[in-house]
Amino acid sequence: MSSLKEKIISAVTPVIEEEEAELIDVEIIGGPSNRIFRFFVDTKNGITVGECATINRKIYSLINKESLAAPDSYRVEVSSPGLDRALKEKKDFLRNMGKKLRIVFRDEDGAKQKVEGFLEDVSETEIRIVDKMDSLTIPYKIILKARRAIEW
Repeated sequence: MSSLKEKIISAVTPVIEEEEAELIDVEIIGGPSNRIFRFFVDTKNGITVGECATINRKIYSLINKESLAAPDSYRVEVSSPGLDRALKEKKDFLRNMGKKLRIVFRDEDGAKQKVEGFLEDVSETEIRIVDKMDSLTIPYKIILKARRAIEW
């Protein structure tokens, strides 16, 4: 992780947490004279446009105050990470406890398998998915893709 990204994350995390939100990811795009700081934030009930706008203003002010970027050389964007974002870390799975997920993983023979079910448990090394009456424990290390199952 770049030094600038680490500084940004360290500086903005308390501001985001004051709004009872969680920093999911940060992207820094462009060079020193035209940067875009893109923050993906969420709350346990989903984030609103108004909450994103409030956090945006606070982050912009903080970046100026802390001189983390030259004035007028950057833009701040704050948005939801989206329902279809990839679940990668334990905290991503914890946030989706009880939700329906689609998981692609490699079985013990190396074949790709797909499962869709409700996330029932999350541990340090694995998750448990329940589909109908079956329960399947999947270690993180064999998960290729994991996303919320969006039903229309």
